[in-house]
Amino acid sequence: MNARHQEYRLSLEIRQVNDAVSCIFHSLLAHRSVAKFQYKDDSNYSLGSLGTKEVECENIDLSYVKINSDELSYQLEKEIRPFLVELDNTVKAAPPRKITPHNSPTPLESAIPLLGTQISLEFFQRRPRPWPLPVESVAWERWILFLDIFKASSYDDLARMRVSVAESVGEIVLQLCSSINRQQYLPKMPTRTELSNVFDSNLPDCQPYLFKVCRVPIRPETVPQTGFTGMKRYLRDLVIT
Repeated sequence: MNARHQEYRLSLEIRQVNDAVSCIFHSLLAHRSVAKFQYKDDSNYSLGSLGTKEVECENIDLSYVKINSDELSYQLEKEIRPFLVELDNTVKAAPPRKITPHNSPTPLESAIPLLGTQISLEFFQRRPRPWPLPVESVAWERWILFLDIFKASSYDDLARMRVSVAESVGEIVLQLCSSINRQQYLPKMPTRTELSNVFDSNLPDCQPYLFKVCRVPIRPETVPQTGFTGMKRYLRDLVIT
């Protein structure tokens, strides 16, 4: 089975990465989660209620709606945190970058280029196989973010990037909402015994489709001194497994 995938590219300041990734991934989970199933028997069920809440970003002038579940928020945060830690460590270990002077530069043109990287949100289902083979995890949908990351050269530039990056992230959210609402493949609604093969049933207040955050390891030798040409080629040539 070939997983359906969508790709988006975003240029942003390093302090905006957590906001941008959380906004986009929570927006996806809001469309890929259902209320808890209440089974009457193995195949008949009813749905409970599913709450949402609005969240204000810290470093982007943008708010977004997510599922009102502390457990789901914690689970996603736990998946994203290693990516943020690796990103921060890579930037600290890298040699200083230089910027190319521009006449009347935009905030992005005057920012210091740091690196390019990739992170994705993948939905999958489990497929039992005959003993002694282990259960197989099969991805059916991937949402991939290519991130070109900069360091703002002044607080004024960072303030202006709060607005410009908000517009870019908002456009991505609109595009993914349009794409995700099209008629397309979704795993068949499971029976009670098959529930954990399709949904994460461990959360007390919602049931997201099974998901995981995938990231491309950031190796210092792949981070270019100037620009992103080499890194972009590296990321495009990678195959997520």
